Amino acid sequence: MSEYCDYCQASVEPWDEGDGKYSCPSCLNILIDDNKTLTAAEAAGYNTYTADAGKDMWGRDKSSTWNTGYTPWWKKAASWAGGVWSGYDSQTSLSSGWSSPATTRYTGWSVDRTKSYRMMKHKNHLDGLAKIVDPTIKHELDYATAKQSYCDMENAIIRVDGSIILENDDKLDVVAGLAIHEKLHLVHSEPLMIHLKTQRAHIKREHGDWGFDLYKSVCNLIEDEYIEKQLPKTCPGYVSYISAVKDHYWKKKSEDMQECDEPFGDLMQTIMLFVRYPSSLQAPQKRRWNNDLRIVENILKKDGLDKEGRLTAMDKLWKHLVQRAKQLGYEEDTDFKTMYGQMIGDATDEYEKDFRKKYGGDMSEEDIKEYIDRFRGEIEDEKRSEYQHARSPMHRAMEAVGEKVRKIIRELTGEAEKGTISEDLAKKIKELIEEDYSEYEMSPGDAIRGQKKITWQKVSPDKRERNIYTSEKRLMRGIIGKLKRKIQLYGNPMKLSIFNQKKGKLNKRVLHRIPAGRNDVFKIMTVNEDKQLDVCLLVDESGSMSGDEITLARRSCIAVKEALQDNGKLNLWVFGHTADQKQGLATEMYEYSSPSMQDRPFACGAMKARYENRDGNAIYASAERVREQSDHPGAQKLMIIFSDGAPSADQYRGQTATKHTRQMVQKVEGMGFSVIQVGFGRWASHWQSKMFSNAIAVEDIDQMPKQIGKILMKVMKL
Repeated sequence: MSEYCDYCQASVEPWDEGDGKYSCPSCLNILIDDNKTLTAAEAAGYNTYTADAGKDMWGRDKSSTWNTGYTPWWKKAASWAGGVWSGYDSQTSLSSGWSSPATTRYTGWSVDRTKSYRMMKHKNHLDGLAKIVDPTIKHELDYATAKQSYCDMENAIIRVDGSIILENDDKLDVVAGLAIHEKLHLVHSEPLMIHLKTQRAHIKREHGDWGFDLYKSVCNLIEDEYIEKQLPKTCPGYVSYISAVKDHYWKKKSEDMQECDEPFGDLMQTIMLFVRYPSSLQAPQKRRWNNDLRIVENILKKDGLDKEGRLTAMDKLWKHLVQRAKQLGYEEDTDFKTMYGQMIGDATDEYEKDFRKKYGGDMSEEDIKEYIDRFRGEIEDEKRSEYQHARSPMHRAMEAVGEKVRKIIRELTGEAEKGTISEDLAKKIKELIEEDYSEYEMSPGDAIRGQKKITWQKVSPDKRERNIYTSEKRLMRGIIGKLKRKIQLYGNPMKLSIFNQKKGKLNKRVLHRIPAGRNDVFKIMTVNEDKQLDVCLLVDESGSMSGDEITLARRSCIAVKEALQDNGKLNLWVFGHTADQKQGLATEMYEYSSPSMQDRPFACGAMKARYENRDGNAIYASAERVREQSDHPGAQKLMIIFSDGAPSADQYRGQTATKHTRQMVQKVEGMGFSVIQVGFGRWASHWQSKMFSNAIAVEDIDQMPKQIGKILMKVMKL
């Protein structure tokens, strides 16, 4: 044991209080074993990497994190196509300890993205990374509208600082690390939340709000390092993301944390670096606070590395800081204590004088005394916080260190600054998510140059559109009933018996053949089942479809949807398409019905005429969508296309457009689709032969739903 006290610096002969614990007879603090004073030369060379084969007290090497050679997935030769990554390796809140802006190119996605969509896509993949940390712990992930990242433990909500990648994607690995860190809080930090609740009242009573805020910072400091230590046990490939985060925040901040005029501020900064980013500690800091660093290291080695002990380590480190605040001269303000007592007394005397003047004649002395005591209690409650702060050395220490140090502590323990993710952008991202909006690009070989972009949006109908669906369903009930009666036969297994076989099941009716030497007395039972059928209805939503055309197309889709939805052998997709409405040279697809849209049964009611039509791109995109979503890759596939004429969009007209549409029809047919176009309007028949192998012209649009029924019956062979 040392012959001096690391708390009060007194030369002492420690006394044993039992169970191997030693206390200082001067300050009564429990001493930690082997806290030896360092010489100036020893302190100059002191670091946390020499004690255990090049490892610090957490078991880290000099990378100041948890050591792995993993390469982030966006740094690899990754690409995004068709919704799949190739090259991809598979309080009520706690702060991450990171809350500052960044100047920040990620090459996984095209840079030709709207900001809101780019941010939404990043959000979805960050969410996926966080899920892998622990799939059993559910969470909700979103961007914070302030420069902070935190975890709402009570509601399982993760918020990350999206401002880091708002303008570009250079620091996407940093934001990934933030998401992973916050998920680790959800997995591991519930004991800390309980601990903070149990300590809150006591610490605030003794040290005021600032005291408890600093206590939370101390707890968070140790907790952050503890939870990151757990990551390599389950997801070692994610450690590099944590390293990126620490380099991003702590490396820059460490430059401002090398020295502080106020001793306590200097001590706090040194301990923060020592625990979270020890490689940045400079020799002067080590010399100034070598004894404190030894104590912190021993505390963490003894208690900070396991699930239960870390809470003890937090309390020990906090008590050490409180004691050091006293030792560094931040004593309670005795003048304020005197003033506080005098203030209470004067106020009480004045109140008693007025009270006796107004009510003294009507009340007993006992009642008057009761009211005066009650008033005194109210005054004391009102001024208690001022008094508690003043009598707390911790409050006085934090007040003395100045705003610069307090700001650093706030930033590195997660208090919010004004952010750059606006409420408007956050709203747009939320809308995109709710609409299941997505984008991708067709391959150059399938699209006309410059017209590769495809956007998809799952439609969420409003009240008026739901009413349209209900009304038109009612109008189509006769046709729906006829289709149902026909379609219900599809998928029913048909049993067949093949007789006069030489093997199989014995046919008892022809046993008399055996004496004659015949052996064809068996039968074979077979069951014929209809093949799974994927039906895709694709509706031209260009401006020329306005009026009766779009109405009849919508009604036909509703009739087919209602007729098919109860048959397990039939899957239905209903898509609409337009072009150049929101983005130039983009084909804009709308998903109205699909197996994944069971929660939006009335979406077809939102179908309407919109802008232009880039038919070839829409046909190909629809086929790809069905193939991606189908549960039966080998299913029979039918695409029925509703349109009233030729393609017409920006740089997509005339012979060029019709030729491209024909090519895409042939490509889709090569993918296994039967493609039938239903044309109506005076120009439909003129263009059909130029683009489609199978087409019908509907002269009387009132007959169109019946025509669709005939097509289905023919394909189903009913």
